[in-house]
Amino acid sequence: PWPQPNFGSGTGGWDEPRATPEMPGRRPSVRESDDGAIMIPGPRRAGVGLRTHRKGRTVLIPASGAPIQVEVDLREPEVVDGSPLHARILATADEDASVSRCELVLVQKVAYQYNQSGMFTVISRTSEVVAQTELPGWGPMIAGEVVGAPVALTVPANSLGTTTSKLIEITWEVRATVHLDSTATAGASTPLVVLARARDCAGAAMTAPRAVDRRMARLSIEQLSSRRLVPGVALSGVVGIAPSRSWTARSAQVALIRREHVERGPWVGTDPARNPAHEQKDAETVVARQTLAEGMALDPSRPQQLSFLLTSPRDLGAASMGTPEFRVD
Repeated sequence: PWPQPNFGSGTGGWDEPRATPEMPGRRPSVRESDDGAIMIPGPRRAGVGLRTHRKGRTVLIPASGAPIQVEVDLREPEVVDGSPLHARILATADEDASVSRCELVLVQKVAYQYNQSGMFTVISRTSEVVAQTELPGWGPMIAGEVVGAPVALTVPANSLGTTTSKLIEITWEVRATVHLDSTATAGASTPLVVLARARDCAGAAMTAPRAVDRRMARLSIEQLSSRRLVPGVALSGVVGIAPSRSWTARSAQVALIRREHVERGPWVGTDPARNPAHEQKDAETVVARQTLAEGMALDPSRPQQLSFLLTSPRDLGAASMGTPEFRVD
């Protein structure tokens, strides 16, 4: 089966099938044909399983009675939405066979949590093919022969990026299927990381900063180096503190927080009156924090300004996004 989301594992990841070792042996040298396909004469391979690379993994999926094994390799394990995805389909013949056509599809899987009846947490899971392409087959293959074909498709623009957060998990998968003249099929899949530009949320950068009055003091963001957060890039600014009366603060901190809001579960139809209410769920995650001062003596006659420098992690877990069901800021 395809990997399924497992929110209870503590890792926020997807359960992986257990590997079945392949037969040992070296892959022979590669010879490329005029049409871009590669043909590799070599020994037969027995067994299928999970092969792990530093940049990704290929899951081999056995098909009942299929005389070939299939792999799919990506040129890059990460791609930005709206950009082309380049892959290569490799087929190894365990016995003589004939390939009629090949398919490559891009699958988006979305899983998110929402409330039901205000008491229970339910997980909604969907899987959708968002892009696909088809190649003509290369005809007969002899036992032990390996044939590879380059293929490309485009990740749709404004797609939701790969997300691993408290309430929302979005993964992407590239699947290859080889169809034989004998009506049998064989396939493989490999995960893909999609980086979102979050262009649909760009309007948030135009909203005015909001000051918060805590009765003891009024807090505000006086300066901010950028309203667009880039993973691994520092974010600097100035925090303003206007005390309402004289007092001593234990500390002053600034934090970078990812907020998740799930509005509802999946609807049946479009009429809100015919769908459940009170399904909202919220979560916050502190991704970076800095202590600016400790033991501060505050005086209403002396407002203070404190500079900060936050370095965002390389993996933010999620890009800004908004759908009818949920939102991340």
